[in-house]
Amino acid sequence: MSDEADGQTSDEPTGPLEVDVVGVQIVPSEGISIVLLAELETVDRVLPIFIGPVEAQAIALAIEGVAPPRPFTHDLFVATLEAAGAQITDLLITALDRGTFLAELGLATAAGERRIDARPSDGLALALRVGAPVRVKPRLFAAASVPVVGGADDSFTDDEIDRIVDEFRGFIDAADPSDFAEPDDPPDPHDPPAGP
Repeated sequence: MSDEADGQTSDEPTGPLEVDVVGVQIVPSEGISIVLLAELETVDRVLPIFIGPVEAQAIALAIEGVAPPRPFTHDLFVATLEAAGAQITDLLITALDRGTFLAELGLATAAGERRIDARPSDGLALALRVGAPVRVKPRLFAAASVPVVGGADDSFTDDEIDRIVDEFRGFIDAADPSDFAEPDDPPDPHDPPAGP
């Protein structure tokens, strides 16, 4: 997607890139939901992540700061963690595997820091509820993000959403996870073993 997708820029971030949720949208041509993530400083590129309708609602409620009269699943999970003395520290979107984004939820517990495998949609709904930062591995963001045409002002036209999704799907069809692997990433377990 980006000309810098090979990760060979001189000003490449040294750690995870902090992002913000800039939209939860319905893809007009398909009726499916996506969440759009962008760098904190600028919204010239977005990382689209397909999500389910329940997660879209949970993320939208968290963005709006709406507290339901009775706890929804994500609210209950946050309350349970807090009652057990743990707290969510961050969400890190780590990889894209066969068209599916992978993430880790950071937890601070009495036993120390923990990283838990999470779907990005659930992780976003949780992180937003507690104000925890959301981060993406820099090479993943550079490779999988899509340029925003004409800038973004927290609203995207139906045509812009369709264009973002079409461009992202084109990327997924041609993507190789090694294109955006970080130097410290473990080998992909789905890759065939190296030769003799």
